[in-house]
Amino acid sequence: MYHRLGRFALAGVCGLAIAGMILFISYAVGFRLSGNMDNFWHLLKLTVPLTLVLACVAAVWPERNGERKVLGSSFTLVTLGVALGGTYWYLIMWTVGLGLLNVAIQALACWVAAAVGALLLALGRRSYGVLVSAALVCALAITLPIPTFDLLSHNQLLTVAIVVPGRLASTTTQPKQIGFDFQSQADKSASLVLQTILAAGFQGDYRIVSLSQQGRGKQSLAILILDAPITGRALLPEPDAADVIYVHQPQGWTKIPTQAPVLYRNIEVWGASDDRDSLAYFGIPDARGISLTGRVRAGGESQ
Repeated sequence: MYHRLGRFALAGVCGLAIAGMILFISYAVGFRLSGNMDNFWHLLKLTVPLTLVLACVAAVWPERNGERKVLGSSFTLVTLGVALGGTYWYLIMWTVGLGLLNVAIQALACWVAAAVGALLLALGRRSYGVLVSAALVCALAITLPIPTFDLLSHNQLLTVAIVVPGRLASTTTQPKQIGFDFQSQADKSASLVLQTILAAGFQGDYRIVSLSQQGRGKQSLAILILDAPITGRALLPEPDAADVIYVHQPQGWTKIPTQAPVLYRNIEVWGASDDRDSLAYFGIPDARGISLTGRVRAGGESQ
């Protein structure tokens, strides 16, 4: 009985400690997908029921030949941990829900690693191999979520430029820059935008009034050219590792080049009939489903 209570406590403590360590390290070193600290604590709280399940499994795990030590093969414990962590994740997704895909992937990696690590430490043979295995599982839970999310969500480094003819923007207007770590990056992107417009055959003076960059991975560029206030609402597909120009015309939007690959995510552009000070409003979603929103004022400046 004493040994079973010890395994109960050890599995529960190890499970919660491993989950907290994975989330904390992921957040600290920038490998986080859970976003802000609220999601961090939310996932940690949701881990508590799982640790109770792991503790109960460790307590009822059979002893071999009546010996007072637990003997479980690493393969068996890893398989059981993956099954318990994955099943718990599925039940949470089905009942409570985790919202965004990035949070769901982070939770799956965390809970599977916590279950595997806790069972290995509580029920496995006391050896360096078990410790190394548990550490490896934790390392995978920290490093794998980001590339997995990027692959499933088609994440990319998307640059979006909103451009107007010179007659709609004063000569002192500077681009509204969002998402650039350094001014040199923004200057390089602005130069690329103007070169792309020129290469597409657009002559005359064009000015960038909004320049944003978000995401990571393959590079894409979307250029929106406005020459009059927007009426109605339009959904413009994000380019998929390509450069695309969208031109607003009286009959609608024209895409250049027409065969450029696009994603399922859309840049949303709309107008407001009661707002004569604005050319357009816009929303640019990222791979997480969070949109950067703003408006382009009639003077050509973006807010």
